[in-house]
Amino acid sequence: MAGSPCPVEVMKQVIDRMGMTEVSICYGMTETSPVSTQTRADDSIERRVATVGRAGPHIEIKVTDPATGLTVPRGAPGELCTRGYSVMLGYWNEPARPPRSSTPPAGCAPATWRSWTMTGTCRSPGGSRTW
Repeated sequence: MAGSPCPVEVMKQVIDRMGMTEVSICYGMTETSPVSTQTRADDSIERRVATVGRAGPHIEIKVTDPATGLTVPRGAPGELCTRGYSVMLGYWNEPARPPRSSTPPAGCAPATWRSWTMTGTCRSPGGSRTW
């Protein structure tokens, strides 16, 4: 499931009434094709509804301070950044509009840099989600 937070009671009903015992929670956006993180089928129901899971294979994520661009400590709010093969190169028929991304770190060769796409702050009604 993805698109909005899933209350624990909804998850329990999906499992019990629909028999979808391995349903998971995903997070991402169009610019990241579209999933960056996902819970696992063997995660507890509580973990599945309280988090957005782990980064997918070959995907890197970090949370930064939007004002400085620096990575924040675990648990601190900030802007989620995604890097990897799933980050799109641009928008269809809009070559002048690249995905919002940061610049390569100092000393990083442009040919080896895959830009970070900033996906914004993910919040649930109870506060920040666990990354």
